[in-house]
Amino acid sequence: MIRDEADVIEAWTFHQLELFDYVLVADHGSVDGTLEFLREVSRAIPRLRLVEYKQPTYDQHVVLNVLRRMAVNDLADLEWVFVLDADEFLTFADKQSFVETLSSVESYDVLTFHWRNSYPRHPGPIGQSIDGYRDRSPSPFGKVAIRRNIAADADYAITQGAHNVAHRLMGQIEGFAFGELIHLPIRSQEQARSKILQGCDSYLSTPDYDPRQGHHWFDILNRMMVDGQSGWSFAPALVHQYGIANNARDIDVAMQNFDCFHNHLPMISVPATLAKAVGLLDGHRPIEIPHQNRILERIARRGFLKHENFDVIEDEIRELTDFGNRTFPALADATPAPVTSDALVDALQSAFWPIEHRPGSAWGEHIPFLFSVLTLLKPRRLVELGVHNGASFLAACQAVRHLQTESECVAVDNWIGDAHAGTHSSSVFSDFRNNLAQYKEFAGYLRMNFSEALPQFAEGSIDLLHIDGFHTAEAVRRDFDQWIGKMSDQGVILFHDTNEFRSDFGVWRFWRKIREQYPHVEFGHSHGLGVLVVGKNSPLTKSMTDTVFGLLSVRANEFLQVIFGNVGRLSWAPKPVASPPPTAPAVAPVDVTGLNSRIAELEHQLHKYNKSIYGRARRSIRRIRMRAKGSKST
Repeated sequence: MIRDEADVIEAWTFHQLELFDYVLVADHGSVDGTLEFLREVSRAIPRLRLVEYKQPTYDQHVVLNVLRRMAVNDLADLEWVFVLDADEFLTFADKQSFVETLSSVESYDVLTFHWRNSYPRHPGPIGQSIDGYRDRSPSPFGKVAIRRNIAADADYAITQGAHNVAHRLMGQIEGFAFGELIHLPIRSQEQARSKILQGCDSYLSTPDYDPRQGHHWFDILNRMMVDGQSGWSFAPALVHQYGIANNARDIDVAMQNFDCFHNHLPMISVPATLAKAVGLLDGHRPIEIPHQNRILERIARRGFLKHENFDVIEDEIRELTDFGNRTFPALADATPAPVTSDALVDALQSAFWPIEHRPGSAWGEHIPFLFSVLTLLKPRRLVELGVHNGASFLAACQAVRHLQTESECVAVDNWIGDAHAGTHSSSVFSDFRNNLAQYKEFAGYLRMNFSEALPQFAEGSIDLLHIDGFHTAEAVRRDFDQWIGKMSDQGVILFHDTNEFRSDFGVWRFWRKIREQYPHVEFGHSHGLGVLVVGKNSPLTKSMTDTVFGLLSVRANEFLQVIFGNVGRLSWAPKPVASPPPTAPAVAPVDVTGLNSRIAELEHQLHKYNKSIYGRARRSIRRIRMRAKGSKST
C-alpha cells in the first residue's frame, strides 16, 4: 500500500520485479508522480498490477487482504505472498539466493522479516546503492510472508500493519523469524514531514480511532512540529526504535545505536520503453501538507467506517456501497402489470411489516406507506436526495430485500447538514454506512451535492425519486427542475414536509403549485408527504382492472390518509419496555374469580379495539379481499 513515495518508488519497484514473479501494488491517493509512474510500469510490464484505493482512511489491513485474494485468484502456481511497503527492501543479493533460501523453510507457513530501521547518509532519493546508517538491533516489528494455503484460507487475515496474521478462532499467529528488511521510513526532511502528517491525517480520518494504533506517527509529529527539530540531525531520533511509543528520544543517545551500512539492490534491467515513466519522477517535490491544525480539524470531519465491505472494482479498491464512480443508464420503457385488488391488498398488508431500522427521524410515520408503495410499484431504481441518518432509505432497502425485487437503491447526500437539518456529526454518516452494508448487493451511496450527482444519471433512469433536501421553496423547486428529466415513464416523486409551515420551510408552497400539474396523493401527518405521479405509464394513474376504484381519486386519498396516518403513528411509536414478570410462588392456588375478571377485561379491550380506527382499517382490508374473491368466483 503506497502513497506519495516518489523518492523511493523507482528503486523499490525494479527491486521487487527482480525478486518476485508477480507484484500487486495498491496506491493510496498519490499525487506526487508515484501513481503515474506505476501506471506506466504496469502497462510496460504486465506482471506488475496496479489498483487504487481512494478512501482517506488508513484501512491498510482491508487493502492487503483484498490484494492477497487477488494474488490467489490471479496466479494458479502461487507459492508465497510477501507483504512489503515502499520503504522496505529484502537483503538478498539476487533472485537465486532468495529462492534457495526460501526453499529451506518447507515446514513453515508464516514467516516474519523484522525491520532493520535505517536512514540514508545524505537525505534525498533512494537509488540502487544505499549508503547510510542502520540500527544495531532488529526491530520487534516487521512484515509477514504467508504460504498459498494461508492466503487462500478465509479464516486467516492480515492484520493492521501487516506485522502478523490472525486466525478467526485461534487469534494472532506469530510467524517464524526468518530474515530482515532494510527499513527506510525517513529519507529527507521534506519527505519525513509529508509522510508523518499524511499518516496522522489518515489515522484521524478513521472513526473510533484507537490511540494504540499508529502511535509512532504522533510521536514523530511531536518531535518534528512541537520540538522544532530541523536539519538531518534529527533522523536518528526518529528512526531508532521506529514504531515503539517513545516521544522523548535523545538525538545523541539514539546516534550511538547506529552503524554504517552499504547495500546494493538487485534490480531488473529497465526497458527503454520506461524512460518516460522514470522521467515522471525527475524533480519531484514532496507534497505540501498544510499545518498540523488541518490534521486536528480532520477529527471533527472524519466520517469513514473501518470494515470489510471492500473489493476491487475496475482496478480500484472501493467500498461496495460507494457508488461514487458508478453511472446509471436509462431504464427501458415497459408496460407495468395492471393493479388488481389482490395487488392492492398485498400492498396494504405490507404496511404492517415491522420496521427494522429506527433512527431518530421526522419521516418515520410514513414508512408504512413507503412499504406499500414499493410493494405496489416495484421500482427498478430508487433514488433519495437528502438521506441524513437514513430512516426512509434503509426502510426502502428493507422492503426491497423482503420483496426480492430487481431494484437498485441510491442514496445521495453530502452528510454535512444544513440550516434545517442542523450540522451532522461524523457518526451520522458512519452509522448510516454501517447499516447500509447489509444491503450492499443492491444499494449504495453518492457522497456529494445533488447537482454533482446529476451527470451520473441518464435521462429516464429513475422510477422512484424521494426529494428531502434543503426545504426552502427555491431549493425544492431547483431539485425538481434538475431531476425531473431523469424520471422514467413510470416515474413517481415523493416530497417530504409538504405540511410544514415554520420558519422558511417552503416545500408546501412548491407542492401546492406542482400538484396542479400532475396526478397526486398527499398525506397530512408527520409533517406531510406528497406523492407526485410524473410518468405516463405509472400504474397509479390507471383504474384497477377488477374494480372502478381509482387509486388517485379523492375517495381513495381520504381512505389512504386514514389507513396510513394511523398505521404510521402506531408503527413508529416507541415500543414499551416490558417489565420483568413477577416471580411466581411455588404453589399458587387457582383464583377462579380473578380469572373471570381477567376474561371480562380482555373482552372489553377487544370490543374497544374492534371499534377503533385501527381495527376498522384491518376489517376494511379483509372486506376488500373477500369482495375480490367473491367477484372472481362468480
